[in-house]
Amino acid sequence: MPSPRALLFQNLINEISIKMELLFYLAISQILFAGLGVLVLIVINYFKGNYFRYEKTVPYHELLWTMLPTFILLSVAIPSISLLYYHELEPDNDLTIKITAHQWYWSYEYRDFENIELDAFIKPTDNIRIGENRLLERDNRVVLPIETSVRLLITSEDVLHAWALPAIGVKIDAIPGRINSIFLFFKNVGFFYGQCRELCGANHSFIPITVETTLPVLFKEWIIK
Repeated sequence: MPSPRALLFQNLINEISIKMELLFYLAISQILFAGLGVLVLIVINYFKGNYFRYEKTVPYHELLWTMLPTFILLSVAIPSISLLYYHELEPDNDLTIKITAHQWYWSYEYRDFENIELDAFIKPTDNIRIGENRLLERDNRVVLPIETSVRLLITSEDVLHAWALPAIGVKIDAIPGRINSIFLFFKNVGFFYGQCRELCGANHSFIPITVETTLPVLFKEWIIK
């Protein structure tokens, strides 16, 4: 879950989210590098303004400011395209869950089992227990097994929503009349929190997501119950 007064990413738990974080830091470092280079040129021009006055062509400088931005763009584009390709892979799935967004709650349907559906509403503040998180807890948590490829089918019944779980680098839109899909793979047992990332109406901030991951054996027991 988010930490108070945090400035950077949450604790990331899977490979794709860690790659997204590295790409972010790479892009930020390139921006700082380019900004510093421009600042140096401004300072040089300020103190040595006559240096380029009588030069009609400066081939080395022209080559530098043409090639350097190209290398910067390639250094960001290559890992970005690779990450996008990795994010769109569709492996064989072991479990399928259909998620339907409503104003303002989520419905989950375990498609591989009969009659296993649940609605997840936000927990009122009066019902929050010690150790639970205000505005992030649901009355029904989504239970998923670890070491299992899970396919999510996401749609909406009314307006645009977005199912987002920052710890695993997932944000996918829930669009009325359309089904989007994404694959998840958890390696850690725990609780993971997210929220809707689209402005879906007056109670947009009261539609959080709570995912509980557990061992496959315990997941089977939960399904039977």
